[in-house]
Amino acid sequence: MEVGGRKVNGGVLALLSAVCYGASVPLMKTLEQGMSASYGSSLLYLGCGLCMVLVRGTDALRAQRPQRGAALTRREVPLVVLMIGLSTASAITLLAGIRLSSASTASLLGNFEVVATALVANAVFHERMGRRMWVAVVAITVASLILSWSPGSAIVLSPGALLILLACAIWGTENNVTRMLSGKDVVSVTMIKGFGTASTCALIGLLFDRSSLSLIPSVLVVLVGFVSYGVSIMLYITAQRHLGAARTGNYYSIAPFVGVIASWVMYGVEPSATFLLALAFSLFGVILTSMDVRRETSTGQRR
Repeated sequence: MEVGGRKVNGGVLALLSAVCYGASVPLMKTLEQGMSASYGSSLLYLGCGLCMVLVRGTDALRAQRPQRGAALTRREVPLVVLMIGLSTASAITLLAGIRLSSASTASLLGNFEVVATALVANAVFHERMGRRMWVAVVAITVASLILSWSPGSAIVLSPGALLILLACAIWGTENNVTRMLSGKDVVSVTMIKGFGTASTCALIGLLFDRSSLSLIPSVLVVLVGFVSYGVSIMLYITAQRHLGAARTGNYYSIAPFVGVIASWVMYGVEPSATFLLALAFSLFGVILTSMDVRRETSTGQRR
C-alpha cells in the first residue's frame, strides 16, 4: 500500500497497531491511581471517539473519500446499543482488575479474549474450530488459571485476575456482536462506540462514584485512549484491507506480550517461575492460533 506517495508494509501497520494497544495496560496501571474504573474507562473511550472525529475530518478534506463501509441504518440500532453496553461492562471490569493485579499479569491475561471470542463464535455462530484452535484454547486457559492462582494454604483465585478474565469474556461476546456490523462504516461505528461508551461510563461514575478527577492524569488517559484504542484500530483496519483478517490477526497477537515487556521495563519486575510457565503456555496457544489459517475471523483485542 502507499501512504503519501510512500510504500508502507501492511505487516508493519499491524505490528504498530499491536504495540499501540499492548502498551495501554502498563500505562493505565500507572495513570489509574486514584481514578475510578468508571471515570478511567470514560476517558479512554473519549480519546477513541476523538480519534475517529479526526479521521472523519481528514476524510472530509480529501478529494476522494475512502470506502470504509455502508452507512448505519435503524435496523442496526439494537446491535449498536448492545455493543455499547458490552463495551461499558468490559472496560470498567478491566480497569478494576488492573488495579488489583500487576501490569504484566493483566497484559498476559488479555490473551483469554482469544478463547472467549472463539468459544462464543463456535457456540452461537457455529464457526468451526480446528484441532489446533482447540489446543490453543486449552493452552491459553491453563495459562490464565496459572496467573489467577493466589498462593496460600487454600485454593484461592486472585480477584484482580478474575475481573480481567470476566472482562475478556465480555469482550469475546462483544467481538461477535461487532462482527455483525463489519460491513458498516467502521469509522462511524467506532465513533459511536467511543462516545457511547464514554458517556455511559461517565454516567455510571456520576451516579455511583464520588471520586474526583485531576486534570493532568485525565488528559493523559484521554491520550492513551486516542493512541491505544483509536490509532490502533485505524492501523489495524488499514492493515486488514491489505493483509486479510487472518494474517493481520496473526501480527496483532503480539499485543499482550508487548504489554508484558513494557511492564517489565516500566516497573523493573523480575518474572517469577510461575509467570514464565504461564507465559510459555500463552505463547504456545497464540502460535497455534496463528497457525490455524482456516479461521478467517479476527480474534485480536480491538477496543
